[in-house]
Amino acid sequence: MLPWLLVLVLPCLLAGITLKLADFYGERDPSLRQYGFALISALTFGYLLAYDSMSSSIFLGIIGGVLFAGKINRMNLVFGLILAFITAGIAGFQAPILWLMISVLLSSWCDEWCHDRFTAHHRATFVFRFRPVLKLVMLLFAVLALVEMSSVVGFFAFDGSYDLTNWVLQRHHAAAA
Repeated sequence: MLPWLLVLVLPCLLAGITLKLADFYGERDPSLRQYGFALISALTFGYLLAYDSMSSSIFLGIIGGVLFAGKINRMNLVFGLILAFITAGIAGFQAPILWLMISVLLSSWCDEWCHDRFTAHHRATFVFRFRPVLKLVMLLFAVLALVEMSSVVGFFAFDGSYDLTNWVLQRHHAAAA
């Protein structure tokens, strides 16, 4: 098994799953469970910010994009954000690659803005429900060999696990209602 699979892809999977769970339970459940998932997500984000410069760039860009879009809007997510930066500082935060971080930040913000603006009222623009901009940008960077393949795989592990967790939660929540 490739070492980066264990040290990069698995934490990305865990970050995506626990971030969605923190977000989901933060909206619906006032119990400590929302903070438990935020804690695990924060620790994995902190690890990813300290893993290497490319990972730091991607995850700082995602954090910045959702922050500017106003998506860090509940106390458990603020707690997670603060703890992620503390964890990264302790683990040895890696300086980001500026062009990559800014590209991811703008793409992430655009995804969130389009998602909020178009999915609620325009059925014809259902594609924005899947937040495609950052996915396409990362694919472009991979094709142009601007980003290491392990980082691209890690990003899609994070993004895919977030989306899959959302899908499972929505189906389960709809079935329970």
